[in-house]
Amino acid sequence: MRWLAFRKAYQLAPGTHDRQQDPPHDAALVTMDLDGRIARHALPAALVRQLDAQSAPAPAEMIATAAGDLVIQPGPAANGGGLYVVQAEQSRRVWCTAKPAPGQAGGADGCTMTQPVAVSPNGCRIAFDARPAAAIANGFPGTPTVKVLTLCDPSLPATAAGRKKGR
Repeated sequence: MRWLAFRKAYQLAPGTHDRQQDPPHDAALVTMDLDGRIARHALPAALVRQLDAQSAPAPAEMIATAAGDLVIQPGPAANGGGLYVVQAEQSRRVWCTAKPAPGQAGGADGCTMTQPVAVSPNGCRIAFDARPAAAIANGFPGTPTVKVLTLCDPSLPATAAGRKKGR
């Protein structure tokens, strides 16, 4: 259980999606406010379909942030690996994007994170270790570095996953 000061609620359980189970397993992110009301947030169906189509490897996990829910999908970018901010049925990929973000390494190892993502007390920033582009280019692929992203920044990259097509 985790206290979410930015939502004035507790996160009781992270959301998950595991396509490798038979049948695939989905669990909602579960939160409880101070009045005891339970809220369940499922991973958006469009994002689940996208990750499944890309053969995303390990289970995806969804945790609460102030900017929306954060989906953490392990694996290389080509297989959907990365971080996604979800708001209702909309999602945007903010780390491990097709065009590497500043400081993000390219290639199959560019999305490697060896520690869980940490969320700041206000819920707007996350920190994680990532392999820096410069370290991989210089032959030090095992050197992690702390990366901090401000999720409440609307200028972060966006992905089409979960967006409704205009007619």
